[in-house]
Amino acid sequence: DENTVHMVLSNVNTSKIIWKKLILDEESDIEYTPYQDTIANGTQSQLAGNDDIVLITYVNDGVVKVIFSDNDGNSWNNSTIGFGYYPNVCEIMGKFYVTYIHDNNLYLVSSLDDGETWTSPEQINTVNGSVVNQSKSVDIHQGGIV
Repeated sequence: DENTVHMVLSNVNTSKIIWKKLILDEESDIEYTPYQDTIANGTQSQLAGNDDIVLITYVNDGVVKVIFSDNDGNSWNNSTIGFGYYPNVCEIMGKFYVTYIHDNNLYLVSSLDDGETWTSPEQINTVNGSVVNQSKSVDIHQGGIV
């Protein structure tokens, strides 16, 4: 809702994924919020959500993983997508999409059950090995994949 802000941080020094929720009516300072937790070990975190669903992608030891909540961050569940780096996530009409890079190829997976299970990876680039394997080289949103 417009009164709630979720964010995710990747601590590069400790490789911890930190989730925070800010309820604007309660506290307007993101530095202090009672709704925060270290929820995973990893880096390269991204967040998307819808209603009470919060879904965070991240990488741990070269594996793209997901941590998700169906109750606005009160509890969390995990799933694994596969080997890769630099995931990006978006939600479109209740369906979550994740892109990531593996062996210089761009892959796309999706979930209809809020992150519990994922489709088989679909390679998006047509020339094998042609994707730059670095941070911020992929973006996904309602308009498509860049």
